[in-house]
Amino acid sequence: MRVRAGLPRGVSAVFFDEARRRRQMEWRLSRALEQQGFDEVILPILDYYAPYETLLAEAEKERLYRFVDRGGQMLALRSDFTPLLARLLAQRLDPAALSTAPMRLFYRGDVVRHQETGPNRLRETSQLGAELIAAPGALADAALLEILLEVALGLIEAELPAASGGGSAASGSVAEVVLGYAGALTCLVADCERRDELSASVARRDRQAIREIGGARRDVLLEIVEDGLPADLEALGAAAAGLREVVSVADLFRQRAEGRGVAFSVDLAEFLPQGPQGQGGTGLHHEYYDGPVFRIYLPGAAEPLASGGRYDALFAALGADVVAAGFSLGLDQLLDVSTNGVQQREATAETASGDVEESR
Repeated sequence: MRVRAGLPRGVSAVFFDEARRRRQMEWRLSRALEQQGFDEVILPILDYYAPYETLLAEAEKERLYRFVDRGGQMLALRSDFTPLLARLLAQRLDPAALSTAPMRLFYRGDVVRHQETGPNRLRETSQLGAELIAAPGALADAALLEILLEVALGLIEAELPAASGGGSAASGSVAEVVLGYAGALTCLVADCERRDELSASVARRDRQAIREIGGARRDVLLEIVEDGLPADLEALGAAAAGLREVVSVADLFRQRAEGRGVAFSVDLAEFLPQGPQGQGGTGLHHEYYDGPVFRIYLPGAAEPLASGGRYDALFAALGADVVAAGFSLGLDQLLDVSTNGVQQREATAETASGDVEESR
């Protein structure tokens, strides 16, 4: 049972069977990551605000709950694990040692973000995430995505048997994986006088607005809205090489996932913020990503179950010469999957029982 009445807007409490299932999911996910060689870290929910003033983009800082404590220090509630982890590790890493043994870490807990609330969109959410530090290149990104898929889809298929082996009738898939490349569209909108409005129009897939304000880039942007990619990747400038790697990763995973009910696509419009300075958009989107990125959706869901990508520049900004990639997985969404699975099984059992009684 989930309770929201009598609590601040955007938070909830979980009781009884749902609470037990949540803890069981955390244990199973943690165990799966440990089997993949990941070590758990436990991070505080409070931190100083000052380090994030220069570390985060304005949109990310706006999501922080911050306050002055009784000692006069400006503090912030944890809104994201990755920058906190990177800040604590940056000056403690040995790049030489990591070159032969990349670091694998995972964590779990709540994050609190100031954002608009709505159905299945809370301000306090529970996450489990993992980071792969000092493993460079597209192969590392593919490895991280593969780990996430194995961990998440294994649990989904166990919790929601009706979804396995072909997915829902509506979508034909258990999950949809969308890949992209952070900042790939920057060169297409940077010289537009109304670039914030144009970016928002691409994110909304507003074709009419793109035709009106897209200027010389209009046709390429319309291609992206229609097909996810332009026909000529060279139109994306410096991002073209990285995006070719992303396309290769998507093709590789399509072959590996054949028959498992997982759809893969590359869609650059998916990873644009939906308003000026990144306002709007999903709570799992982070502006520190600077390379390949991905999201995983369950059928019919508006918000992603998981998201991740490469964020080399975050460690560079902290003075550490290492590369990194990571993902976060929404435990609240997984709990919904588990609850739906239980309800489906109960409904099936009740129907079967009724059929038996009727046959008598």
